[in-house]
Amino acid sequence: MEQAKYFRDFREIASREAFDTACEITVENRASLIGEYHFAEEEVSCQVRRLDQSSRCSEGHKKGWLGRRKDGKEGLIGRICGTKYFNASSVFVAQRRRITSELNVASYIERLNATKGDPAYAGELERTIGRLRAVRAATGDWHERLPAQIVARLQEMARSGNPSVGVVFRYEDEDDDGNPKPDWVPDQIGAVSGVAVWDQGNVRALFHALHEIRDTLREAHIDRAAGERKLRLWADKLDELSSCTGRVTELESALESFSELSNLRLLCFLVHNQDIAMNVARVVIEQESGAAAATPSAARALYKELSASVRTRAGGRDFRVDW
Repeated sequence: MEQAKYFRDFREIASREAFDTACEITVENRASLIGEYHFAEEEVSCQVRRLDQSSRCSEGHKKGWLGRRKDGKEGLIGRICGTKYFNASSVFVAQRRRITSELNVASYIERLNATKGDPAYAGELERTIGRLRAVRAATGDWHERLPAQIVARLQEMARSGNPSVGVVFRYEDEDDDGNPKPDWVPDQIGAVSGVAVWDQGNVRALFHALHEIRDTLREAHIDRAAGERKLRLWADKLDELSSCTGRVTELESALESFSELSNLRLLCFLVHNQDIAMNVARVVIEQESGAAAATPSAARALYKELSASVRTRAGGRDFRVDW
């Protein structure tokens, strides 16, 4: 049996010796289907003779099947006419399904050749897993260095998708009797960058996806005998590496953004407890200087400096952390 063909350009069909633009295809003279065509731009004329024999369809279209008549001539069967006039034929339906299945198998094998069949693919997979492990290790290091309450806030930010850092500024007001009454007005002083690395569920899911790809790479074999379903599953799974690699790159960028000193300084204002804020300030100093340990006085000085910067946003007003 002739292998099904897929045509992307009309010139591929026009160059075939048996193709005849003048021939007409009918329910009675059609013998078989050769393949399927799908043209991106060019429209072609349907060569199916209408059932009432009044005329040839000649409708412009871009999708359909190349059919062969009983006399060996080949012509175009537009998708609409194919469905309208030939679907009642079990032979046509069976041939159409065979064409679709064979073309699918050919497509899956082509994709597998670009993944499993590429010697560089396995190396790229292992490098991607290694890069993700490095991100996880670096995030684990931050987990050890930062106070537990700060880590919990970062994880909550990652889950909620809201990395905003808010405070409330004190404004002086009066009650109805003219007595002084402070009014606390919320304001956002920034947003923590790179919180995506704190989404543990996302990182675990990414590891799981990469390990599934590794298992599939070991299992898959490029062979039509494996069947359409298995070939599709293998091709789909191995194609996921590109997306996974992109997600790892995004996590690497997130980690880099999170580790910026200007970003780390914002962490001092994630919780209202000043002792915790001092611990964060100590981590910031150690990150900036590379020193083994920052002194309490240095941490207090940095926190005082950062707090003064926040007050400046509201004309020197007092503030408290809105958490």
